[in-house]
Amino acid sequence: MYETGARVAGSRIVLFVLPRDENGPRLGLTATRKVGGSVVRNRMRRLVREAFRRHRDLVGRWDMVINIRQAAVGSKFPAIEDEFVALVGRARKRLEPRPPVDGPTCPPAC
Repeated sequence: MYETGARVAGSRIVLFVLPRDENGPRLGLTATRKVGGSVVRNRMRRLVREAFRRHRDLVGRWDMVINIRQAAVGSKFPAIEDEFVALVGRARKRLEPRPPVDGPTCPPAC
């Protein structure tokens, strides 16, 4: 996933996204001890999981791993939610198939 999927980073969270064939999205969360103690890490996981739950329709059929950064500590839910929605939009653009380019793929001097 980390090597073949799309990586989209924000100031509070980082999304790693990989399209899949099966129905429904899947979510994985990581928060290292650098983020804080277990209470802080679990609170951040709950906030991110709630943002995912509320905007599940935006995600599509993806496997998604979200790394929670230390900058997320102390953030209120609306800030986490806004960043999640923005990063999902950026990931969607990055994963869209690009149309083929007309004409030669290199300049005539090739």
